[in-house]
Amino acid sequence: HGPAASSRNLWMIQIPRVFGAFHKAGLVSNFEELLNNIFQPLFEVALDPASHPDLAEVLPVITGVDSVDDESVPDQLCARRSQLYSEGQPLPAEGDVLRPQLWAVSENPPY
Repeated sequence: HGPAASSRNLWMIQIPRVFGAFHKAGLVSNFEELLNNIFQPLFEVALDPASHPDLAEVLPVITGVDSVDDESVPDQLCARRSQLYSEGQPLPAEGDVLRPQLWAVSENPPY
């Protein structure tokens, strides 16, 4: 493969909102796991470029990360209780409501 980085290219990473589909398929157990799959390699390579050499090559020209979705479908402005807690799950402490590791239902979290 050719070089991904050049002085002429800048990259914007677009991440589709696929948590619901990934959770239903059993690929991730909660939203935190999805976030870790995306961002952990970026943090690792920033600290140790040898950990992911191909990513280290392109990291200097990544300008941002964007979440993309089908904009023709309305997004709920606030989360319903059924989105926040699985059946039988105890209510979390105040302030923990939208912590990614607690998002373990097959719906995308609200923006």
